[in-house]
This record gives sequence, structure tokens and C-alpha cells, in this order.
Amino acid sequence: SRRSTAASSSSAPPYIRSFDLQYSAGELDELAAVLRRLHTTRAPYLEQSVRGGTQTDTDRQLFFRAEPEIQTVRAKVCAAIREYVAGMPAPVPGHPLLGIPRGRILFSGSWSVRLTRQGHHVSHTHPMGWISSALYVSLPQPRQLGAAPAGWIRFGVPPAVLGLKLRGLGQFEPRPGQLILFPSTMWHETLPFDDGERLVIAFDV
Repeated sequence: SRRSTAASSSSAPPYIRSFDLQYSAGELDELAAVLRRLHTTRAPYLEQSVRGGTQTDTDRQLFFRAEPEIQTVRAKVCAAIREYVAGMPAPVPGHPLLGIPRGRILFSGSWSVRLTRQGHHVSHTHPMGWISSALYVSLPQPRQLGAAPAGWIRFGVPPAVLGLKLRGLGQFEPRPGQLILFPSTMWHETLPFDDGERLVIAFDV
């Protein structure tokens, strides 16, 4: 089974949903070991949002790999996506989320990000996606993170360079084995943390 909730309380922004993919600690450790072997670069890719970490090759989709741990996580993710789409309101022509035809699940990209000490993501959107994601595989220990909301994901705050004084939509504390799905058009960022490793799978539908 799989537990699904809003990403936080009843004040969670629309169309952000959290899914518990029902992984045991041992299964997450096995998945993390596979992902770490794929992080072969020593610096982030240019023009990406990663700061203080690495990202797997975006030209080679993670979900196309043959390792059983990868294929298991893909199956769990696809089930959660189907639930997310089934829970959407009726289609609205022209809407960036609700106006897209709902058919087969197709991935425009899937990859992993590994952040370390003071790592973070600057605020960004995913122009090639419809639904985007963060699946938390390994997280720093609470004593490593620093004061909350260090290491949390935050929504709705545009990049500072744009000079837009928009209030954020919410921020949420990650948990191992948790998948968060949200519209690809929504600004999102990861806040810096003090120390440790933050290992995530991300994809665009």
C-alpha cells in the first residue's frame, strides 16, 4: 500500500501532494548505494539549479537503467503519479496543469541529485515538465541539518535576481521514502543545510 497526503497541513498549496512509497530503511540503503555509484562528476552541471553537490547525467534517463532497485522505484513512482493525476479536478483548457491531456505516463527526464555540506537548489521551475518531483532517498541526521527549515523544500519564491516580492506558498520537511509531486511551473528550491548528505531522485512527467 501507499499513503498519500497533502505535503503539509490543510494550508498546503494546491496541487502539491506527498506520497509515502513504503520503503524500509534497508531498501532505501540499497537504493542509495546504487545512486551513489552514478554520481561520478565532481561539480554541478552548468546552468542547473544545484549548488554544493552533483547531479547524474541528464542525457541518460535514470529510470531507463536496468538495476532492480531503479526499476522498483520507477514502478512505485508511476503508481503515485497515476493517483496524483486521478485526484486532479476536471480539465481546464489553457491551464498549465489542468489543461494538459491526461494519457500515458511519459518521462521527459529522470535523474538523481546529491547535496553535501551547505548544498542547496536555487529557485527554479522545470520548463520541460508537466508534473515535477522530489523523492527523498537519504537525508542528513537531524543534528547535522542545523536549525529548521535547513534542508527543507520551499515553494513559490521566485529567484532573487528577478526582483519579485512574492510571498512563498509553503515549505516542507522531507522524510526518507517520501515523494512530493507538484506542478512543473511552480517555483521551488532547497534550503541550505549544515552538513551530511541529501540524496534525491527527481523526474519530470
